[in-house]
Amino acid sequence: MNTLFFAKNLYLLRKNAGLRQHHMKEKLGIMRNTWSNWENGKTEPDIVTIFRIADFFDLDVGKLLATDLSEEMEINGNIVTEQRPKYATVKPCKDCAQRDEIIAAQRQTIDALQKQADALQLAMEIISRKLPKKSP
Repeated sequence: MNTLFFAKNLYLLRKNAGLRQHHMKEKLGIMRNTWSNWENGKTEPDIVTIFRIADFFDLDVGKLLATDLSEEMEINGNIVTEQRPKYATVKPCKDCAQRDEIIAAQRQTIDALQKQADALQLAMEIISRKLPKKSP
């Protein structure tokens, strides 16, 4: 996955929510060192986890991945903790049940796509073993 602003946005969202990296374990079940690697751009989470993070911060996945949130949050290089943005905390919504159904459907779709990708990879491995070796 090649995302322009993901690592930076994780840091900004966490800081503006008043959370430390180790808090992400209790909030989302993500270990501190894993979160740190994501914030530093060393690794990136799987797509299901990205959806969970976006949901936690009440933020569109596209914004999380491809928008420079520091410009929207008018931080200008400094973390603003006095006024947290609307997506810094989870807020109940009018249509939470409907939103939860949509998220569940999205997760099912992602799981199904992952299973298809795994099956295709396995099929490719089997096919490559059965193909005769080309001699020079």
